[in-house]
Amino acid sequence: MENTKFLSIDSLTVNIDSLKIDDEQFFQLYQDNRDLKFESDRRENLIIMPPTGGETGRCHARIIQQLLNLNDRVNGI
Repeated sequence: MENTKFLSIDSLTVNIDSLKIDDEQFFQLYQDNRDLKFESDRRENLIIMPPTGGETGRCHARIIQQLLNLNDRVNGI
């Protein structure tokens, strides 16, 4: 069996300064690619984040659980 390697990308930053994308076009880009998370920074870069997967999702869920448990203890629930 052949070894398969997967590329893990945390984020991809693309300089879009020359494209002059306005807010409406940015929103449409988001609408057309809902499986990705788009952000922009003050330097006119488009940051494309991959969707969170299994391990990251579990980690985030544990953090939320811990915050909710702390909130319950603080508020006497």
